Amino acid sequence: MSREVGHPDILREARFDLREPGQTVLRQPRKTQGFMLTAAAATLAAMFFSPAHAQTSGNIKIGVISEAQAVAGSSIPLAAQLAADEINAAGGVNGRKIEIISYDNHSSAAESVRAFQRAANEDHVNAVIASYISEVVLALEPWTGRLKTVMVTPGAASDVITQNIAKDYNHLKYTFHGYLTSTSLSDSVCAAAKDLLVGQLHMKSAVVMSEDAAWTTPLDAEYLKCLPNIGLKVLDDIRVSPDTTDFTPIFNKIEGEKPDVMITGISHVGVQPTVQWKQQEVPIPMFGISSQATNSSFWNDTNGAVEGVLYQGVSGPDVAVTPRTLPFVNAFKARYGNFPSYCGYTAYDEVYYPR
Repeated sequence: MSREVGHPDILREARFDLREPGQTVLRQPRKTQGFMLTAAAATLAAMFFSPAHAQTSGNIKIGVISEAQAVAGSSIPLAAQLAADEINAAGGVNGRKIEIISYDNHSSAAESVRAFQRAANEDHVNAVIASYISEVVLALEPWTGRLKTVMVTPGAASDVITQNIAKDYNHLKYTFHGYLTSTSLSDSVCAAAKDLLVGQLHMKSAVVMSEDAAWTTPLDAEYLKCLPNIGLKVLDDIRVSPDTTDFTPIFNKIEGEKPDVMITGISHVGVQPTVQWKQQEVPIPMFGISSQATNSSFWNDTNGAVEGVLYQGVSGPDVAVTPRTLPFVNAFKARYGNFPSYCGYTAYDEVYYPR
């Protein structure tokens, strides 16, 4: 299926121009996940096809700014490269090869900004795929407008990313949200909790435990709305520093409140809460979002402490969300030796946007 797309303002200015003049037909991107192609995603894909600044020769350069050493972030450049290799092996895009230029931001917003500037000004990329950390993407967002360079995030969740675009569209229209917002993530956790925790296990109370980060501010706000609506009384909302190394006092506090379940929002804090939860035999199950747990290396990273932890995920290695999911997962595993994290799936999809 194909349909015509176009957005004059973006098409005049964006550095994402790949097709021959006059070609503005979008074929729906191949997807490993079941996300619908929204109007925003259609506009993003249209920027690949714009005739305004069409570059009809040379490689299509995609910069990838990621947390290459992080459990979740490491899948981003690997999946992007896998997608590029597949596209190139099939003849490229109108005969042009896709070139991935990777930058390790070391989980730093400042290093990410420097990488984005280099990508746009020195490496002359057509677009950037950037980060699963909301603070990083929020720091890069103003630079997309200054440098008129498209950026899509495969994993950052903060609702503020898209809210900023709505407030200052003319400058920030180059930023695209390639993953679910924090509010949507909360709602997906609550939907699952309603069926499993309330419906089947008859739980009645919860404590929310989230790291103090940009992505969890809207996450927790929505938790506090949707959990009571499904029948889970929220006894406490505990915010922990991402730098926390000892969760003993936190778990002791939660145990004292006697909830039926802990609802989590953890990512950048790493494996410590899961490892210590297991070591201390905390008698309260953890349920919710754990970004690190979406990578198959999490079992080894926690020495098996993850056993019994339930976490939200939009994709998984044995679940064929679309016909492309399992081939991608198997190819990733064959090349890299482990399954991708959640943002590996989206990064892979995003490289396929110009196809």
